[in-house]
Amino acid sequence: MMTIHRKWIGVIVVLVLLWVSIPGWCTVDSKESEETIRIALLQIGPRVGDVQYNHRLIEAGIEKAAEVGADWVISPELAESGFEFVKEIGTGWIEPFPTFWVKKLILMAKKKEVCLAIGLPEKEAVKGTLYNSMVVIDKEGTLLGTYRKIKVVKQAEAEQWATPGDETRVFTLDGMKVGFLICADSYWPEIAARYQDKVDILLSGANWPPGECGPSGEWETRSKETGLSLIVCNRTGKERVMDFTKGESVVVKGGVRLYAFQTPDSTVFIVDWDPRNDTFLAQGNLNIDPLAVWKIR
Repeated sequence: MMTIHRKWIGVIVVLVLLWVSIPGWCTVDSKESEETIRIALLQIGPRVGDVQYNHRLIEAGIEKAAEVGADWVISPELAESGFEFVKEIGTGWIEPFPTFWVKKLILMAKKKEVCLAIGLPEKEAVKGTLYNSMVVIDKEGTLLGTYRKIKVVKQAEAEQWATPGDETRVFTLDGMKVGFLICADSYWPEIAARYQDKVDILLSGANWPPGECGPSGEWETRSKETGLSLIVCNRTGKERVMDFTKGESVVVKGGVRLYAFQTPDSTVFIVDWDPRNDTFLAQGNLNIDPLAVWKIR
């Protein structure tokens, strides 16, 4: 009997060791104070043109983030569609804003008590103009609006469908003034400069892989110029031309990169921000189970 008992103890110990060693199966500590804002970065790999799958992937990421008490959930640029979606599915599928799926996100934000900033193609309801946007929803399920990418790279075939936005907008999330950028908006100084002395933090969705045209200090420079901390949610995965698997999501303060996150798989990275002294603490990462994606209804 004692031998069997010891055998099972050994099995349990092995299982525990395996569990803690699996990437993404980490313990996320409780927030240090009520003032701390827990930010979840969905560094995911959308399937280009597979909108239904991407909806499920984003929702699975939101579920995972909510489980560990996230206050804000941020996705990459064009998480709904993938970057080079036009070659696959065109633009005819894009519904006038707010779409049925955006309305679902509104309900999800209210139910999970999280603020959402999700990248998607936006079709303006009156004129039908198309934009590369981030939709912003607060914890009460209030649709605060969209930020529309200003520095659309028209030379890139993948972005020729999008009309450049013409204004920066300040959103209030959990009492904090937040400014948004989308990818190339960070490349030039003038967009971030509009937020100086107007917001508490900058958030950016991005589809910006490393390489010849990859990030080379722009995020750090924008933070240093404005005096604002900047959090960038990049993506992973591969598309026709671009390989994002070594792309980085970053946390930058005072022009200094505090954290950089990289993953080949869809992962939720957790960062705690204390706005009282503008400090950050990375809390770990959580893998998005591919099977969980297909359980989303």
